[in-house]
Amino acid sequence: MGQRVNYIIRDGDKQVVYYNHWRANCVASDLYLGEKRFLDFVMTCKREEQIMDEPWIEACVLVDAVLKHVYFWAMEFPEESSVKDYYMSELAKKWKGWTLHLLWNRMYDMERILGIDYIAIQELLPLSSCTREEITTDIVDTFYMTVVLVKTGNNCRIVKTGNLNMEAIIGYGMDIIPLLINKTGITLPSEQEKPYGCLIIDTAQRHVYISESIFGLWEQTAHGWPGYKLIMGDFGYLKTLEMAGIRTDTLKMAKAEVMNAFESSVRPIDNFNAKGMAERLTENDKDIRFNPDFFDNTQP
Repeated sequence: MGQRVNYIIRDGDKQVVYYNHWRANCVASDLYLGEKRFLDFVMTCKREEQIMDEPWIEACVLVDAVLKHVYFWAMEFPEESSVKDYYMSELAKKWKGWTLHLLWNRMYDMERILGIDYIAIQELLPLSSCTREEITTDIVDTFYMTVVLVKTGNNCRIVKTGNLNMEAIIGYGMDIIPLLINKTGITLPSEQEKPYGCLIIDTAQRHVYISESIFGLWEQTAHGWPGYKLIMGDFGYLKTLEMAGIRTDTLKMAKAEVMNAFESSVRPIDNFNAKGMAERLTENDKDIRFNPDFFDNTQP
């Protein structure tokens, strides 16, 4: 249990890794505190010898103090493309003189920037899967999992899935294409409807686009898509559509909604009490044991 994040401070040839057990879901708001408060906070966190492994790492921030670059990703981060763009523009005002990079592909990108061998030594965990029957009987009601577009020449079929996530769809392989085309067609939802995920299969270009970076996805599923290229990242719904050449002018969130989502993402989270949570958990399970990191209460 936790929200595990690594912070990496690089100062020339020197590099220090820090760890916090509960702040991965606070990266957006913590960075928005600005350079001094954020760095002062990081310096109070626990030092580690190395970066966490997958799947434990839920966020990572690299601050290059010499080059004045900040690179970061977090699982719990605004999902909408419009909110991401607005957040980055406002964050730049808090980090004047710095260049900020939101890493679309999480540790795939961080590995390259750090110049380390990280991905290859990670254990690949099983992905979600689905059967032909689950695909053909998939029902969409008020909740839907994924917006799927299948581009075939000049035609584009747009469907929703009820219980099929992007992992399962990609994991089934390209034989899923006709099954998806047979689903009931829809019009593209707006960004304001907050589609959970977006997956685009371009059969002409032989590209697959997905709106989330999923560790180990292509390593385990590429064999089912011979000749295809996967383009994945935490792009958000609209940016994923745009990368596949689909116009999004009429789909964008209203400015007021963008502002509301932005303000929510940068609102400081400083009321978490690990000790109090432990006491509540112990009431239900007297035999529960806690890792010392559980009581990490370091906050900005």
